[in-house]
Parts: sequence; structure tokens; C-alpha cells
Amino acid sequence: MSALDCIGYFLVLTPLGAFMCAVTAPMVTEHAGIAHRALGGIVCVTGGLLVLCGILLLLAGLSRVPA
Repeated sequence: MSALDCIGYFLVLTPLGAFMCAVTAPMVTEHAGIAHRALGGIVCVTGGLLVLCGILLLLAGLSRVPA
């Protein structure tokens, strides 16, 4: 992957993951069934993983840029 590919993936994955967390985080605290809370938690954790992967791809892309 080139540096631009890594930075492009960062620009897509990080906002997507943050949006997923922002939308589903309230589902964890709602007074609903356990399945509703579990789904919100799983989607929020997945969004957090996307943010982490985006940051790692940014670091990988920046490490490929010559000084």
C-alpha cells in the first residue's frame, strides 16, 4: 500500500467508526432488552476498532513518507 492509500483509508475509517460509536453508545444505557443493549455494545466496539485501525493506517502511511 502506498502512503496515500493508508491516509485515504484513515480518512474513511476513522469518521465511520466515530459515527458508529456516537449513534449506538446510547443503546447501551437504554432500558430495553438485553439484545438491544448487546447490539449497541457490539456495534460501538466495532466502531472503536475501526477508529483504531484508521489511526494505525495513518501511522503506517506517515512512516512511508520520506523525511
